[in-house]
Amino acid sequence: MNREYSTEPSIMENEEYLRDDYTPDSLPEREDEIDRIYQALSKAAKGIGAKNLLVFGKAGQGKTAGVKYELDRLKEFAEKESSLDLTIVYLSLETAEISTTFQMASRLYFELTGDRLRGISTDEVMYRLFEAMNEVGGTIIFVFDEIDQLGTDDKMLYSFPRAKSQGNVNDDVYPSIIGISNDLKWRDSLSPKVKSSLYEDRVLFRPYDALQIQQILFRTAAKAFAKTELVLESEFVEEEYLQDTDGIIREDIPAGDPPHDHVFYSKIFTSDAIPLIASMAAKDTGDARQGLKYLRKAGEIAERRNTESIDEEIVRTAQSEVEQEEVFDYIVATSSQDLFALAVLIAVSELDLGKVETKSAYFAYRKLRKIMGEEHDTLSKRRFSDHLDELHQQQVAERSRTVGGRPGGPAYQYKLNADKEMAKKALFDGLPDGFEDEFQRLVQWMGDKRQREPDLSKWD
Repeated sequence: MNREYSTEPSIMENEEYLRDDYTPDSLPEREDEIDRIYQALSKAAKGIGAKNLLVFGKAGQGKTAGVKYELDRLKEFAEKESSLDLTIVYLSLETAEISTTFQMASRLYFELTGDRLRGISTDEVMYRLFEAMNEVGGTIIFVFDEIDQLGTDDKMLYSFPRAKSQGNVNDDVYPSIIGISNDLKWRDSLSPKVKSSLYEDRVLFRPYDALQIQQILFRTAAKAFAKTELVLESEFVEEEYLQDTDGIIREDIPAGDPPHDHVFYSKIFTSDAIPLIASMAAKDTGDARQGLKYLRKAGEIAERRNTESIDEEIVRTAQSEVEQEEVFDYIVATSSQDLFALAVLIAVSELDLGKVETKSAYFAYRKLRKIMGEEHDTLSKRRFSDHLDELHQQQVAERSRTVGGRPGGPAYQYKLNADKEMAKKALFDGLPDGFEDEFQRLVQWMGDKRQREPDLSKWD
């Protein structure tokens, strides 16, 4: 294939607007929620410290973007007001792999001082962190994204709100915490003393509806894609926009519901493309981030095909590719026991055996562990069943109830619910070298077993 590098812009001429780390300069669909965040931060502008705040809701609802947006406004204000001494520390607990008070306090100390602490107790780390806060002084806002990673280890969450009253920080130090969580029930696991003092305000980000996602996509597409504009109705002259520079008359203006008082016009998107993406994302999770993934992938597919038209077929292909990529990422990162359960389902698919009951899948799993020489690490049937269910919950496997069930409770059948070749590649990437040969031995054994006993339900 002939490939040539080029400095010419692609149809995604400003792809940075489609990246996960991009923070938009406005969030009109979240005005009420951002106003609540503003109210919590407004006291900080007066030099008396911000309120503690919990921002929660499902993934992809604009929580982190909303917090960063309002903190950026507060930073701009502080830069103009020399009297406001403001320090903001943002920390993603999941990305930083932080799950304990010791890990969090050590990381915060590093963020404030640039020095690392090792070989000391949690109490000593907390003491030194408070000393570092005294050195910094002023208003200090700690933002903890994915704060639920702490689980029930709430020592720091208890200590911070009491730092001033207990004399741990000076009178001119005003610490506060903003916690961001996708787990709506995490707060319920905290002790009453923490819940009563830590979160003075809570802001819930509810799922976007299809119209809101559509408007987010229209704004983003207009920034990211070539030959695509979001035009004020007062400035839109239909005759000028419908006629291309080469004299070709376009048949229509892309349909949908763009932001208020605007017309969305594009030579890239067909009329149904963006409304379809929004509908897909809304039906899936109400996740704007998912819609943006579909939008970016649609652009990548158009570039790959060397076409400047994004239509329904490309959008549906984009959805399929994104979902397969997400499955791949899950498989590679999941536990080895999930992968062994997946290996059985892939082997069933390889041999066109259809669906397999838990009992028969477990029989094949035990054989796989024997092939691997690890019989001593074989799970119980109940635990193995849990891993099959986990694959089902992640939509990697399809589960159905067997007709009539079995004594002792319902029985289930499972089958692979992902592209087989992709799943195999992810499986072999997720397990040590040599597993591919062991997997092939399992497939051979299952093929021989089928010749002797075609009815999988009798495998035991």
